[in-house]
Amino acid sequence: MGSADYLFCRKQSIRSRHGDLYVIVLHQPGLRSLSYGIDSLIVDGMDPVAVFCALQKVVTEIRAEARPFLIESETYRFHHHAGRLPGSPFGYRTKAEEAEWQAKDPLQVYAKALIEEAFFPMDSS
Repeated sequence: MGSADYLFCRKQSIRSRHGDLYVIVLHQPGLRSLSYGIDSLIVDGMDPVAVFCALQKVVTEIRAEARPFLIESETYRFHHHAGRLPGSPFGYRTKAEEAEWQAKDPLQVYAKALIEEAFFPMDSS
């Protein structure tokens, strides 16, 4: 049996603006891999459960049949690439877009969900 490898690719959902030209190098690398005969899966990287399930599925598959596999994890970068400022002051996203994605922040959403589902109760009793 050959080697079984997977590549986990984190794709940030953010637009870059250079003058009057929007640059998007590759919209979905997970689909591009298919043209090279490499299976792929695109997963919501903002959903830790979806990422876990995707990894479980892929690892099981490539252990059964050794082959390369690409997992594209779609995520969102909250801050400007050069620092802790949001992107809106630089004009490549709106405050409304930032607020929409902040509401999906897995560090907030899933922490709250785990507490609500009593996986990690806040009571010390």
